[in-house]
Amino acid sequence: MAEPGEIEMPESHHVPSHERAFFNLIAVTVALLSAFLAVTKVRSDQTVQAMLTAKTDSVDAWNEYQAKRNRLHVDQAMLVQGKALRSLLTGDAATEFDKDIGKTADRARRYEGELGDLKSKAETHEHRVEALHARHERFDLADAFLSISLAVLAVTALTQKRWLLMVAGAGALAGVGLSISTFSGWGLPAIVAVAGGH
Repeated sequence: MAEPGEIEMPESHHVPSHERAFFNLIAVTVALLSAFLAVTKVRSDQTVQAMLTAKTDSVDAWNEYQAKRNRLHVDQAMLVQGKALRSLLTGDAATEFDKDIGKTADRARRYEGELGDLKSKAETHEHRVEALHARHERFDLADAFLSISLAVLAVTALTQKRWLLMVAGAGALAGVGLSISTFSGWGLPAIVAVAGGH
């Protein structure tokens, strides 16, 4: 009988060594998969952050492109109107007007030259977003395989069904394989296609 304030510990039961080995295998596997899952989750979160940054850069580039297009259209309209107004001017007023129209024409040419670069820049950011999204989906699929494997390992420990250990192992291999391929940038198009990736 325990003294007041002490906890009485139950008697330990003898567990045969082959069962202890089975439970030890499950415990070590759960620990390793949990650690690997944590690393995969960190990389997945970093991928999401990079994707958000790339998306912001894409939106900024498209906004800059659209602003330049709008300015180009305004300048082109001013040039059309300027041609009509020029015929009404003479002398110094015409000379000053020609200088202003020349500046507007130069600016319009500059905008036309910049539009191609801005469009290319925006499209590059969009492609980066798509690539990062596909990478994130692969991490998500790996996360799902690893999580399922951990759940099956828990059921295996409760039921002591050895065949469930094989099921958990298959899920773990799929999750680890997908994670490693994603870390290294290897392509697994068939698996990504199953997950709805790009």
